[in-house]
Amino acid sequence: MIVEALRVVEESDPLAPFAGGETFAVHASEVRQGATRLQGEFYGSDGYRAVQALEESGFDLAGVKTLANTVWPGIFSRNYIQDPHRGVPFLTSSEMLVANPEPKYISSVFTPDLESITVHKGTILISRSGTVGKVAVVNDQIDGWAVTEDALRVNPSKPVDLGVLTAFFFSSAGQFLLTRNKSGSVVEHIYAADVEGLPIPRLPLRLKEKLTALILEAGELRVEANGLLREADIGVHNILGEKILAPRIEAILPCTFIVGAQTLDTHIGKRSQWRLDASFYESSSRILSEKIQSLRTSISIDDIAIEVIRIGKTFIPGVHKVEREYGIPYLTGKELFKIRMNHEIFIGSSNHTFLSRIAVEKGFVLITSGGTIGRVMYVRGNFEGSAVSEDVLRIVPNGNIHPGYIYSFLASSFGQSLIQRYSYGSVIPRIHRTHIEDISIPIPDDNGKEIGQKVDAAFDKRAEALAQENRAIALFEEALRRGRERTETDWGREYDA
Repeated sequence: MIVEALRVVEESDPLAPFAGGETFAVHASEVRQGATRLQGEFYGSDGYRAVQALEESGFDLAGVKTLANTVWPGIFSRNYIQDPHRGVPFLTSSEMLVANPEPKYISSVFTPDLESITVHKGTILISRSGTVGKVAVVNDQIDGWAVTEDALRVNPSKPVDLGVLTAFFFSSAGQFLLTRNKSGSVVEHIYAADVEGLPIPRLPLRLKEKLTALILEAGELRVEANGLLREADIGVHNILGEKILAPRIEAILPCTFIVGAQTLDTHIGKRSQWRLDASFYESSSRILSEKIQSLRTSISIDDIAIEVIRIGKTFIPGVHKVEREYGIPYLTGKELFKIRMNHEIFIGSSNHTFLSRIAVEKGFVLITSGGTIGRVMYVRGNFEGSAVSEDVLRIVPNGNIHPGYIYSFLASSFGQSLIQRYSYGSVIPRIHRTHIEDISIPIPDDNGKEIGQKVDAAFDKRAEALAQENRAIALFEEALRRGRERTETDWGREYDA
C-alpha cells in the first residue's frame, strides 16, 4: 500500500484556511500495472481519478485510433517570406492556441510537400513538444494554414466523432493521459502512437452528435468574433483616413534619419520624455503622433481614463498562491490572449484592497508592458474579476469614450506604432504608465460607440464560444460519472456502426 499526505498544516499556520491536507491509499497493483510512478500527487490528481471514472463507467473502451488518424508530419524546413500573396499562413504551437492568431508566412513555392503540413477544418491539433497536450480545433479561419511540426494532427474518421474526441482531449482524463506518457530529459515530447493508444469511451450516437454540434458552434462563434474585430479595425482606419492623411506605418527597422534639434527640444522636458533613443523619433510614428495631436477632436488617454494602473509587483507579503476554492484566478500576460485561458494559479490574501487593485473589471483595456510590448486585450466576459500579472498595464476608462473603441484603436497598426515608440530597455523592453497616458487618439463623432459595440459583440461571442466548449466537456465528463446505463436512459441506446 502507498499512503501519501499531500500537505499537513498546523492550526496556527496563517495559511491554514487556504491549504488542504489529504491522505489516501493506493493499492500496490496500481503502481505495478500502471505508469510505475511513485509520486503521491500522481495518484491523487483529478486526472487520475477521472481515468478511474472512465474505466468504471461501463462504456466500451477503444483506442483513439479507432475513431481518428493521428499524423505527425515530421521535421521540415521553413522558408519565411514577407509577401502574403506568395505564401501561406504558418502557425507555431503557441500561436495556434491564440484566440486571434497572427501568422507568419512561408513560401508556397520553396516549402516541400506543403500539403502534408497544411491543416483543414475539423482537424484537432495537440501540442507535442515542450508544452505538451494543449488542444485546438481547426476552424474556418485557419482552414488551409500550415502548422508547425510541434503539433500532432488528429483527423476524425467520421464527422460525428469530432465532438467526443475534442471533449475527451480537453477533459481531466484526456489531459492526464496525454501528458502521462511524455518523455525527454530536457524537452519533453509525445508521439502519434501515444495518442492513438489512449482509451476513449464509445458513447451513444445522439450524445456524440450533441458534442460535435457544440464544438462546431464554438468554432463558428470564434470566427464571427474575429470578423467583428476586423470590422472594428477597418472602422479605426477609416476614421483616421477621414481626419488625417495617415503616414504608412511599418515596423521600426534599422535605418538612418536626421532629426533637428528643435524636434528634440520639443520633447525633452515633457513629462517622462527625456528621450534620446533614436526609435522615439522614427519618422512615421512621430508624424502620426503629431498629426493626431493637431486634431481638434483628439484627446489623450490620460483625459479619457479614470487612471492607468501599473502594479509594482503581484506577489507581495500577504499574497499567496492558494487552492482554487479559496482565491481568484491569476493570469500572466501571455495567457490573456489564448483561446482557453489556463486558470491553474489562484491567489488569495487578507488584504482585500490589494486583491481588488490587481483584479480587472469589465471595460478595462489591458496592455502588456514587459518583454512583449504593446499587446492589447479587452476585459469582457471570460476573465472579469481575475488577477493579472504586473507586466500588464490597466486602462480604466471614465465612460466618456466607448472602451471598445479605445481597445480597437490601440490594437490597430496606428495604436501599435504609437505604443512601440515609447519602448525602452536594452535587454527586456518595457513601457511605463505615463507613456500610455501621453498617447493621443482621434475621437469619432459618436465617441466610438459604433466601433465599440462591434468590439463588445466580438468578446460576447468569444465568451459564448467558451461556454459551448465547456458544456461539451461537462457533458462528456458527466457521462463518465453517471455510467453507461444512466447515460443511455437520457441519450438512447443507439450507437453508430
